[in-house]
Amino acid sequence: MIELNFMDLLFTLLNFFILLALLYVILYRPVLQLLSEREERIKAEDSKIEDLRKESEELKVQWEEKNRELACDVRRILEEAKQEGLKEKEEIIREAKAEARQILARASREARRERGRAWEELWGEMVGIIITIATKVVGEEFDDEKHRNKIRSFIKDLDSKMIGELTNEAH
Repeated sequence: MIELNFMDLLFTLLNFFILLALLYVILYRPVLQLLSEREERIKAEDSKIEDLRKESEELKVQWEEKNRELACDVRRILEEAKQEGLKEKEEIIREAKAEARQILARASREARRERGRAWEELWGEMVGIIITIATKVVGEEFDDEKHRNKIRSFIKDLDSKMIGELTNEAH
């Protein structure tokens, strides 16, 4: 069987503790330091990630605010464009009405001129007819210019009521 010697045991124990010390110094401390550094690096990265997350949240809030502002601006611009369109429409209508009034006024003036010209032609023909009738009734020749002036004067003195009465009696 195996014999145990105290010296061998002591030497083995001493070797074991020296080996432990060497392992502690050579392996354990560097591994602990490496793990510690890695833990700090992870904490720093976590901190950066958290900062980036906060920054992204802030950017998201800013972006949403900008979106709301842009939506308000779009609504405002559309409303302004609508109001401007309505104003322009009203201006076009106002201009069209003014132009229509001018056209109607010109047409009315032209109609009055034409009516006046037609009345003058009618009066001229009436004077001629009256002279012809008077010549046949009286049986003598009338001096055209002198009699035409008298007849014109008579017709001008007639007011519209008398003309209406004269024309209605003839029917």
